[in-house]
Amino acid sequence: MNKLIRPVNFWIRGYTSKTAPCVFCQSRQFSEVPRRQPLHTRSANGRRSFLKGSELNRKYATHYRQMPLQFRGDRRAQNAFFQMAYSDNVLRFQPDAAASVIDDFCAASHKAPAENVRALAAKYKADIEDIAVLGLVIQRIPQTSKVASAPNENDRIARAILLACVEAKDPYAIIQIMNAVYLSNTLTGAKNITKSFSSVDLALVRTYFDSMVAANHPNALTLQGQFLERTGKTNQARALYEKALQNVGNWDLTTRFTLSLPNIAPWNALGNILVSEKDPNLQAQAKAAYEKGVQMDDPLAYYNLALTEDAHNSVWLKGMTKAAASGHTEAMYKLANFYINLDADKSPLQNDGMLAKALNWLTQWKPGSPQKLGREWLSIAAGLGHKPSMLELVKLYEMEGDKERVKGYLQEMTVPPPTGKMEQWPQLVEQAHKRLGVMARLGKSA
Repeated sequence: MNKLIRPVNFWIRGYTSKTAPCVFCQSRQFSEVPRRQPLHTRSANGRRSFLKGSELNRKYATHYRQMPLQFRGDRRAQNAFFQMAYSDNVLRFQPDAAASVIDDFCAASHKAPAENVRALAAKYKADIEDIAVLGLVIQRIPQTSKVASAPNENDRIARAILLACVEAKDPYAIIQIMNAVYLSNTLTGAKNITKSFSSVDLALVRTYFDSMVAANHPNALTLQGQFLERTGKTNQARALYEKALQNVGNWDLTTRFTLSLPNIAPWNALGNILVSEKDPNLQAQAKAAYEKGVQMDDPLAYYNLALTEDAHNSVWLKGMTKAAASGHTEAMYKLANFYINLDADKSPLQNDGMLAKALNWLTQWKPGSPQKLGREWLSIAAGLGHKPSMLELVKLYEMEGDKERVKGYLQEMTVPPPTGKMEQWPQLVEQAHKRLGVMARLGKSA
């Protein structure tokens, strides 16, 4: 019997001593061990048959208690991410306050979700929209666990907060989730949002989204039109865009958060459908839609309106300059090429007196000034990751014999896009790799 008992080793003051087990330990070998294997009986034919787990379960007097919501993730990593988001003006709450919101939300998870977030908004003197943004920030915190299959605590908390905001009928949360569904096939960031929700969750969000469409919310009407346009129902989509444009005055379409997914405005959505039509009347309606966006001071509307112009005129210059100054990299690229080519082609100045007057300060100031201004726009666009602008700078520096800058911009062209974004110019990246390879071989041979 003693062979069945394993002695316990104790480390005391640098030496090891073996001690006989106590009475309680000796008695454990005689106690019954709970069986975890299926129980078996003998059937009529004498063979053993195992009872199924369902036959052992009690079907009565059973109470299932849902575990309370509680954050079990890495608080230090969470606070560091909150600090970064707060510094970038993405998050309204300071890191400590954001952590307190999460703890209070989890502590009151027994309440109705909508009631919970409304109480939090009142306590912290914030909007429910601010809490929805917090949910999106939490969802983007990278997982610190080294085990890939480990449950992501951030996703779990973010899902609960966002669904609570949806049930509180917060337009921002509803639109962001549905927009993520729309963009999930093309944008990694949108796909990461949708994977946190089950099909039941998304069906619930869709119900609230449909209510917004019925209430003529312009963002919801526009997004619903995009869903229809994707399936080829352009006429129905156009009708929704027009209705959204009629209701724009009732709603604030400005987005206060840089974390938001791209969301097209109704005037741009309507104009993009109509501008491709050959009918002059429909093209005029497209310009009218873009002009509505210009009245709302939308830089993208300025850009789209400029594209409807047949030539480089004063309207084109105003639209491109407005869009470029607002950070539109494609507008920067077009504006830069216009200035660089201005000396070689002065026909725009000759055909439009207003354009010549607007650029008189530039063309008469110093020779080569338009080219310098164009190069500055290319440099700004390249700094924002616009690879066609990098290629134009490569050509300019090649003409000047500046090999170092040529190599530098070619290397920048090979840099992959930020996480969550797709490569827009794969052919340019391939071209840059080839040219760098040629430069490397020539350098070795020299």
